[in-house]
Amino acid sequence: MELPIRYYEIKYGNDIDHAYIHLIREIGQIAYALETKNEPVFAAKVTEATALLKFLAHKHSVNIESNIETMYSKKLAHISPKDMEDR
Repeated sequence: MELPIRYYEIKYGNDIDHAYIHLIREIGQIAYALETKNEPVFAAKVTEATALLKFLAHKHSVNIESNIETMYSKKLAHISPKDMEDR
């Protein structure tokens, strides 16, 4: 089991509501770090939010890595070279 999943299993167990609330707080702190251009806090909060998402995904048997590969390979296949030029 991955470290963040193990950590949040100890901290939250099946209390998914509190894990979700923690995630929302981390997202707010990410926004604040972006506004204040605080890169170290931004990096720490993105890491914590990602760890919480991994924990929540684990609790619901969602394979994030596999789903990202599947979903974004399909999305990339639908992007045209013109879409890239417009950026």
